[in-house]
Amino acid sequence: MLTIKREEQHDQEWVALIQAAKELGLTPEEVRSFLKEKQK
Repeated sequence: MLTIKREEQHDQEWVALIQAAKELGLTPEEVRSFLKEKQK
């Protein structure tokens, strides 16, 4: 059960980040590019 709650928390955090990006006017491609750059 603890794992499920952690996954739900992470999902909620991702949703919040995506919503914030949309509010800032970022495109999906800009978000992808940013995430790829941060993986390096």
